[in-house]
Amino acid sequence: MAYDSSLVDGGIERLVETYDNAPALIFSSAYPFVTSSDKGYVLKRPDLPLYMMDRSPESGRVKDIKRLKELKKSKWILVGEQLQINLQSLELMDEAALVLKLSDGSPLKAGGYSTDIPSSASMIGSQAHNSINRLTGTTGEPPFAPFTLDHTYYLPGLQMVIFALFNEAMVELEKVTEGLRRIGSFGFGKDSSTGKGRFNVIGSYEIEKPCFEGAHGIYCLGPCLPKAGTFNDVYYKPFVRFGRHGDRLATSSKPFKNPVLMADEGAIFLSVDTHTLGEPYFGQSVTGVSDAMDKAVTQGYSICLPVKTEQ
Repeated sequence: MAYDSSLVDGGIERLVETYDNAPALIFSSAYPFVTSSDKGYVLKRPDLPLYMMDRSPESGRVKDIKRLKELKKSKWILVGEQLQINLQSLELMDEAALVLKLSDGSPLKAGGYSTDIPSSASMIGSQAHNSINRLTGTTGEPPFAPFTLDHTYYLPGLQMVIFALFNEAMVELEKVTEGLRRIGSFGFGKDSSTGKGRFNVIGSYEIEKPCFEGAHGIYCLGPCLPKAGTFNDVYYKPFVRFGRHGDRLATSSKPFKNPVLMADEGAIFLSVDTHTLGEPYFGQSVTGVSDAMDKAVTQGYSICLPVKTEQ
């Protein structure tokens, strides 16, 4: 797909040429989408200290500890279709509350059968793998012993949303949708060859850019490489991007890109200068990540949402 000029005007070469100053296409991470009466997007809880999200008027050491434990379980927030986040009125949810939102309190359908509402929207399962010694054609002692890998499985019928921000002079919505359909049919991720990472694209539509007027910071919808000195207060969890080449370089002697330390999705960047806000994306270009291809890049930009710290 990278070389299909019918998807991107000018092909991937033009995307890389404009990457340093104006990224042509940015994707977010995938998030659950609530289609019930409380329609909205379920995002990762901001990576803030828990006390900054504690709105209870009660005080006392024991009560504070219990409250913070409950907050720690709430790993999700529900954001309305306006895509604005106010830290003083977050709708926090734990896994059980998330499932109730997604199911709207009704039994879930899986393969035509109704199932009880589970306590989590996803589960971790282990799958056995074999590492084959190419000399003997069998498994054996380490490093050729059988091993297991963990995989994440989601609720049947779960709808997830991916935000895409793109330059309309270079990319069109229909072509972005077609690209995602192709990825879904072949599978996404390192285990796509075994049938993992496949999905169906239900549809796509344009949404209005969220209003940044009066915002005090931003929330990142994907990992990014922050620009130094841009914001006053920064809250994030580190994420290491272990990139890998595709196409012919995937089977070369150097198939991997150099790792990049980034701020993970859910990062919060706060500023006292509101003039630094307004762009719907944040980050910077990441180059020089490959010993096999000088032009190789890693996505260092993230789509961002406006954040307010007061009512």
